[in-house]
Amino acid sequence: LMAHCSQKYTFCLIRPLMNRTFRKLVGIRFPQWSSYGPRTMEGVVEFMRQHEMWRLATENDSFGEMEAVKIDEHWRGDGLILFRATEGELASYRERGTAVVLTSTEGPDLGYPRVVPDNAEIGRLAALHLIECQLPSFAFLARGETFYREEQFAPGLRVYARQRLKGFRAGLLEYRHEPVVHYLRGRPLWESHGWREVQTEVMAFLESLPQPCGLFVADDSLAAVVLRAADMLGRQVPEQLAVIGYGDDPAYCFSTFPALSSIEHPAREMGRQAAELLRKQMAGETVESGSVIVPVSRVITRESSDMLAIAHPEIRELVRHIRLRAPHEAVRVAELADLTTLSMTTIKERFAASLGHGPKEEIQRVRVRYLKHLLGDPALTLAEIARRMQFGSAHELSRFFLAETGQRPSDFRSNMNPSASHIAERAVVFDMDGTLFDTEPVYCEAYRQAFARQGGELTTEEYFRELVGRSNDDIEGYLAAKAPILFYHAWTYIFYCYQICG
Repeated sequence: LMAHCSQKYTFCLIRPLMNRTFRKLVGIRFPQWSSYGPRTMEGVVEFMRQHEMWRLATENDSFGEMEAVKIDEHWRGDGLILFRATEGELASYRERGTAVVLTSTEGPDLGYPRVVPDNAEIGRLAALHLIECQLPSFAFLARGETFYREEQFAPGLRVYARQRLKGFRAGLLEYRHEPVVHYLRGRPLWESHGWREVQTEVMAFLESLPQPCGLFVADDSLAAVVLRAADMLGRQVPEQLAVIGYGDDPAYCFSTFPALSSIEHPAREMGRQAAELLRKQMAGETVESGSVIVPVSRVITRESSDMLAIAHPEIRELVRHIRLRAPHEAVRVAELADLTTLSMTTIKERFAASLGHGPKEEIQRVRVRYLKHLLGDPALTLAEIARRMQFGSAHELSRFFLAETGQRPSDFRSNMNPSASHIAERAVVFDMDGTLFDTEPVYCEAYRQAFARQGGELTTEEYFRELVGRSNDDIEGYLAAKAPILFYHAWTYIFYCYQICG
């Protein structure tokens, strides 16, 4: 009996041990400064519950309570879900046949697949959110070049920033707006004074912006810097500066005053899709290289951009509908009742309680504000503006504007400050195709060659360290200080850019 029990007991010990041994080992590595890791793991675990169980390993030693794990080029397992990786690490994994999925646009991939958020849609959502705030001016802020001592974080120019700017600009252009764009200069952030330099540059940028202004910051950590800088400058948020970031990272969104609005990072879905790609690789299936784009849809509005502050959710949605649609469409009050369960009487009462006026007045205010914006562009005829805003004719537009403002459109134009609203004059355009870094290498080469023709030397490293994202005047001033001669030759390279700027 004892022998029988002993055998049975041994079997009971071995069976879970065998099951554990034959589960595939999957490593997950995200930087400590990002909250994406835990939320991505939720998606991975969700996938595992529906398919197969893996053993998961992370770089968490629990301060000595657990065996320390280091995930680098020497790590051995069946698969890896990584934020970013070095070329050496990926080559090592490839040689050993380790499955890998990356979850960032930055850094090398060596043919491994990526799962990334829809960065263009992130920018577009930010634009629409700030348009809802009924602001006259807009801006974009991101890191230009990022320096890290850790190669795994992929130091260098940022792809995601360029993609988010492209979507942001596209969203604003639907409403004939153009953002002021600024990229922070790259600097060694591990040095003790690095954060002060970042804060100083951010403060200088904020002081250059018109008021009020809507600012999209490419990620939450930098947006937190913006809110602290705005507080030091005495800038009222959101009345003078409405701010939205990306990531919905609690460590940044709730450590600022006011709390930061943000666009949610689809970490759970990214984890699920990364796990699916990993499973296929570990099963020997062929997985195409390139990026799987995960949709982004949720905007979390907090105090940093809450310009509506309407308690009733259905009225808030109706106001949002008006502010997004009325610039382009002749929205009718009667159609609002079809968008809600409320009666028209209740809609009018709650509009008056929330905004101090009814839905018809809100529609008219939005259309007048946008009409004034378009009248600020002398390139647009009244007929073209009428077509854009769905007026029946230019005459109907003129009658509407006269009734609402007491002025004819022609008189309004003649009395305007020439620089008040012209889209080209408010734009900060350094590029030829809509994004700054698509053409920074072109600018670098243009200035480098022009300076070399006059006996000067400008290295690529120096350009991206000192001049990336700066205006042409700033760059020419920098080069003039290095050489006692006048500097003209670059104009032959960048003339087309000035054609775009007008």
